[in-house]
Amino acid sequence: MNTLNWGIIGTGGIAEDFAAGFQDTGITCHGVSSRSLEKAEAFKEAFGLHAAYGDYHELLQDEVIDIVYIATPHHTHAQIAADALQAGKHTVVEKPIVTQADDLAQLKQLAEAQGVYLFEAMTTHYRPVYQTIRELIDQKDLGALKMIQVNFGSFKPKDAGYFFQKDLAGGALLDIGVYALNFVMEFLSTPPTEMKTLGYINEQFGVDESAGIVLKNDQNELATITMTFHAKLPKRGVIAFEGGYFEIDNYPRADRVTFTTPEGKTEHYQAGQSSQALQEEMIAITNLIASGTPQPHLTKTTHVIELMDAIRQEWNLTYPFDNHTLDAPNREKA
Repeated sequence: MNTLNWGIIGTGGIAEDFAAGFQDTGITCHGVSSRSLEKAEAFKEAFGLHAAYGDYHELLQDEVIDIVYIATPHHTHAQIAADALQAGKHTVVEKPIVTQADDLAQLKQLAEAQGVYLFEAMTTHYRPVYQTIRELIDQKDLGALKMIQVNFGSFKPKDAGYFFQKDLAGGALLDIGVYALNFVMEFLSTPPTEMKTLGYINEQFGVDESAGIVLKNDQNELATITMTFHAKLPKRGVIAFEGGYFEIDNYPRADRVTFTTPEGKTEHYQAGQSSQALQEEMIAITNLIASGTPQPHLTKTTHVIELMDAIRQEWNLTYPFDNHTLDAPNREKA
């Protein structure tokens, strides 16, 4: 497909899923880094990679690697991404790309200065079915967009993993709310200008467990978001126009959409494959970089991170690492 080689930083569950996705894509993942060289070696063997590194800086120094995928805990994303960009690598960061908007602004400046790409690994950006929806919106006489509804509920253990650990950027907003907000930003005509929220901050852990969020833009388009980190909810999104509504199940990796007219007539469409969501993402990103196409999603990413900042401010939810300074003093091209 191309000669661009990927490298992975991190060896957790999502990194394993991503590494497995390279099979049958024509894209090469060259190596992986972990704080434990033993873990990196085991990961390399498990997924047939060429190199293992006990420090991510070693991976960044490998000239064979063109694109870096960062799959480490949320609170480490910004600094590792800054180091990757500084090393001249195209950089793809697992969601959330960062935990605060100031960090993203610095990363965008660094990417521009280095002449490399910066992406959030957000599956909603690369779902073929979303392009189908946009085409149907253009083709049909639907009138005004009135409402977007989106849910995400996941039952996460309170005594395992990072999910409820404040020092690891735990909580529902950064982990699953980021999907819901990206869905909203895919289809609102313009970014929201008003926001109302109600969130439950778990008293024991000090992170958000459940929330309801209402957004409105200047076109009077509304969006409602419900999410919880300790109960299952359907991952369902609804986009309602005057002339009918689209319903998308499993929207982070959707491959089907149902359109319902005001009279109740339904139409069903399919595009892409849910099981191939990570493959479709890495292929799309690789092709964008190889073709030199401008990054089409970073503005949406910025709006979402800014919204999450505003939501956390309304909840008085802070993390120990907020307002830190990124260590990337040398802005000359590596």
